[in-house]
Amino acid sequence: MNYKCKDVIYNVSTTIWVIGHFIDQISNALHPFEQKTKLRNVPLADFFCDKVEVNYFLWKVIQMFRIIRFYSLFFINFSLWLALVFLLYAKPVKAHVGPTIEEIVEPEIPIIKEDNNTDFFNPDIVPVFPNNQLPLINIDPLVIDIDKKFASNYESYLDIPKGKLINLEKTREILVKIEKAAGVKPAIIYASFIPVELDMSSSKKKQIIKRNQFELVLITAKGKPIRKTIHTASQEEIYDEVEKFNNEVKKPGNNSYKVPAQKLYQWMIKPLEDKLKERKINNLLFITDEKLRSIPLAALHDGKQFLVEKYSIGLTPSLSLTKTEYKDVKKSKILAMGASEFENNRPLPAVKEEISAISKIWNTESYLNEDFTLRKLQSSKKQFGIIHLATHGNFGESREDSFIQFKNQKLNLNQFGDLKFNEPTVELLVLSACQTSLGNREAELGFGGLAVKTGAKTALASLWDVDDYATFGLMTEFYRQLKQAPIKSQALRKAQIAMLKGEIGEENGITKKATIIPVPDEEPQLPSQRLPKFTHPFYWAAFTMIGNPW
Repeated sequence: MNYKCKDVIYNVSTTIWVIGHFIDQISNALHPFEQKTKLRNVPLADFFCDKVEVNYFLWKVIQMFRIIRFYSLFFINFSLWLALVFLLYAKPVKAHVGPTIEEIVEPEIPIIKEDNNTDFFNPDIVPVFPNNQLPLINIDPLVIDIDKKFASNYESYLDIPKGKLINLEKTREILVKIEKAAGVKPAIIYASFIPVELDMSSSKKKQIIKRNQFELVLITAKGKPIRKTIHTASQEEIYDEVEKFNNEVKKPGNNSYKVPAQKLYQWMIKPLEDKLKERKINNLLFITDEKLRSIPLAALHDGKQFLVEKYSIGLTPSLSLTKTEYKDVKKSKILAMGASEFENNRPLPAVKEEISAISKIWNTESYLNEDFTLRKLQSSKKQFGIIHLATHGNFGESREDSFIQFKNQKLNLNQFGDLKFNEPTVELLVLSACQTSLGNREAELGFGGLAVKTGAKTALASLWDVDDYATFGLMTEFYRQLKQAPIKSQALRKAQIAMLKGEIGEENGITKKATIIPVPDEEPQLPSQRLPKFTHPFYWAAFTMIGNPW
């Protein structure tokens, strides 16, 4: 029996009980008069009027009340029993207003102890996530509010027009199109801090605590959106682990990065892992809150594998600021530009070889050193779908400190719009030697907004200053994979996996991958103390796909 039927029965039975009770009270009120008339052998009506017609009418009324009283007692009992059965067996109402989400509270995660001589994670300890389902809510306003908040951060900092708000229906439509066009299973993960108020009042004192609660929202082309609230870590704890991770991952001599990498995995990925497996997801697009935008997501670790070994990964400011259309870039031409030496920056000795290697793989037009100018880029860009800039890029604590270095000038963040990579649309912009002030809000906005500000659909850049020859190896492998990968982020994933598995490395001054890629004679031999392989995430995890990862 559905809820509406139960509601009607309950209301009718309650009404019957009230009416019956009222009639019973009237009948009881008339009963003493009836008893008195019987004792005096006088008709009851004579107490009220001497006229026969009125007496007869009142006698009929009394008889009617007697009959109604009898049946009302029956209905009273019946309605009481019916109401009792309803209260015992009625199920809670499940209101459905638009698409809904599941909300599950997370338990404590295992304690991870730091020890440089052991693996930091015990794979036998698996957290249990109880399915404590909370009231279902409409997800559309939630997702729109989060996306709008993130978009407004970038719009204000980058001084760009407002994007068009995208609701859940449109988001799913985008994911369905990507599935059909590229043959991948994408998912979008919002990671944000939501302000909440906790009532900690007692009988003696009223106390309201305000805090920012970490929440994840997972959206896929099919299946209900998933919302997870993380109660096992405060905002401050998460920020602390992000800072530790960003600091430790840049130390190639040790594995101390694994502790924060595993904690962040437990908070950001593990709560959604079952649903990701169930829905066969293989591509993740992250839209994250402040101080989470500079995490090298590829290096998050579950104790056995890096995140990049499971999924191709992308990062975007907000969906409303992202050009989500899919286009196969395999037939695109590449404009490759760069410089080996700069007046106010360290040299990039492998740039010439990097661009030469790309030219052997792809249809490329290249300009080096003195020809690497902003004017040359602007005059040449129209016929190219991919633009590769082997140069310094910096994202600092202000817009003035954020720039792309050309041979003869710096182009700061305020001028990125002058590149006009949306006329026509550049499918992929690559900056192979970037540095970002990790954890700084303005630096994150500059880095995350690189594609949006320049007008490119997608940007590939590094979070920190990576070893020049490691960059050469990764970029060469990236363009190899881009020739066959269905989406851009999958090509990056394949290149990063080749690095972490030791398939790309240095031996005797040679950077290699299966077939040897020699360093030219005019370049100095690499010092003998250099690591023979680029397996540590320092060498590959900094590279991030920004904007449209497809």
